[in-house]
Amino acid sequence: MRLALVLALTDASSAYRCGVGALRMQLEGATGRATSTRRFLRQPQGRVATAESPEDNGAVFDESTTFVTVSQLNEVCLQQFRCHSVADDPAPDVDPFALTRDEVSSLNEAVCMEVKGVDEALTASAQHFFGAGNTREGKRVRPVIVNLMGRATMPSTAAGADDDAQQQQQQEEAEIAAKHQRLAAITEMIHTASLVHDDVLDGADTRRGGEAVHKLYSTKAAVLSGDFLLARASVALARLGMTSVTQEMAKSLEALVQGEIMQLQSSAEERLSLEYYLTKSYCKTASLMAFSCKSAALLSGHARDSEVAVASEKFGYHFGLAFQVIDDLLDFTGTSDTLGKPGLQDMALGLSTAPVLYGMEERPELQALVERKFGEPGDVQAACELVLSSNGLKKTKELATFHAQAAVDACCSLPPSPSRDGLIQLCHVVLSRSS
Repeated sequence: MRLALVLALTDASSAYRCGVGALRMQLEGATGRATSTRRFLRQPQGRVATAESPEDNGAVFDESTTFVTVSQLNEVCLQQFRCHSVADDPAPDVDPFALTRDEVSSLNEAVCMEVKGVDEALTASAQHFFGAGNTREGKRVRPVIVNLMGRATMPSTAAGADDDAQQQQQQEEAEIAAKHQRLAAITEMIHTASLVHDDVLDGADTRRGGEAVHKLYSTKAAVLSGDFLLARASVALARLGMTSVTQEMAKSLEALVQGEIMQLQSSAEERLSLEYYLTKSYCKTASLMAFSCKSAALLSGHARDSEVAVASEKFGYHFGLAFQVIDDLLDFTGTSDTLGKPGLQDMALGLSTAPVLYGMEERPELQALVERKFGEPGDVQAACELVLSSNGLKKTKELATFHAQAAVDACCSLPPSPSRDGLIQLCHVVLSRSS
């Protein structure tokens, strides 16, 4: 069974149709033929992310696979809830970063306390992205969407409740909001650990405009600091006291590792596959957003198989893919100053992303460059020129727009609120970002 949502976007209008057939979009046109990802994504033996079995039934862990989780998410269509078009409607007049400023402003201090260790070098390297200054902090998109999703899925106050009942509910809401804040910090710790490890694997010199951790300290310190962040994130997850959230977030850790394996061990045929590229993008970027958004809904009191939890996960899934696709687009159009890293870095690492895969449709000579991982002198520049002379960048933007709209549709299934508007606004932001 193919991934139903892997797109080759033959035109903009067909990209917005529901259904498996419309979402496949003729993979063969972009890749020669779709490559199976079953080498890494075996069939499941247990429950998956949206299963109907009872929550916390005593099992140590719910076995799942990326392939089934993604396939099941793809089968859920929320277009019928659409209340906003990212292509035609103006963005909501709300600032998502302002809405969550109080929660995010305390994140650095909270994380630094979590990762304070007995070894000075280990502590310093683990805290590297949580110090002062915007260069190392980044935009904190993940904590913002976790806090907004937490608010958007919070049960509303019962109408006609007496003062005592309202006071009790306000207290409960404050306790849940505090858990959402802790989940946001945990999500950022996991994300940061993945960045530290990525830079070691890729041999990157810079990150967010500053030196990479392994360049500033050492490779060993960087690897250990990433491990340390993950360990402390796991402890913080356990403190939340909700098994279902721990299970969901554990799946994101599994997906992150799976994505790295896919990137390191891809065959020439897999590097030509848009399906493979999007599955890897889900693992490396979208999975953490999807599971953290779903976990926010669980902390708000919704069941794992509820419509709200599914919509929350689906928002993170599509938002994460839109985010990654735009990131890959910016690798061609951005500069080192705006990106905080060298341009054309993906091809320099031998990676084929959406612009290249779409460019191959019109420039078949790109295939040979992809197969040899742009490994010969002049390959990267030649590939860049071929992509820029094709519709590869245009189709990549259309792919990102499709996923941003799907994320908006998931939001529209939630009750109206400023937080929901903030999430919709972020979908506009991700399409217009330049760094």
